[in-house]
Amino acid sequence: MPPADDSPAAGPEPTVVEAPPELKNLSDRALAGFHGALNEGDAEGYLEFLEPDVDFSTVTSAAEGVVYHGHDEVRQYIGRVREAFEETRIEAEQQLLAGDDVLVVLGKWFARGRGSGVEIVTEWGSFFQLSPRNRATCVRAYTSHEETLVAAREQAAGGS
Repeated sequence: MPPADDSPAAGPEPTVVEAPPELKNLSDRALAGFHGALNEGDAEGYLEFLEPDVDFSTVTSAAEGVVYHGHDEVRQYIGRVREAFEETRIEAEQQLLAGDDVLVVLGKWFARGRGSGVEIVTEWGSFFQLSPRNRATCVRAYTSHEETLVAAREQAAGGS
């Protein structure tokens, strides 16, 4: 007789579909706010898309093993990135919805080092767990579209 499987039954994997127009618009405005925060110092223009108790981790903060919690820590992150990079920009190529409330944006990240002038161009993806008010409660970013989709599906399935 085979051993009993004590692992919890996995539910169906959350679907990932093209984001509806209202979430694409939200994504476009949030990315514009992010660009404004990083390139012009307008953190408030981005923070309006984040819940006050947001958990926030991007490519650069993940490399440091840091997750920022709340608006004040996100402001600190924005300040650090502004010190390190002369310019940053994200070009969204695809906007998806994982499950009911995880907005996924896939594209490319461009940056130029402030002191070195070194340019970075890399694949980029991020997911935003949305509250009922369509503000992010959790933001994660990756340098791989595949990794982003795996993490977004996990988040949509109730992971953290």
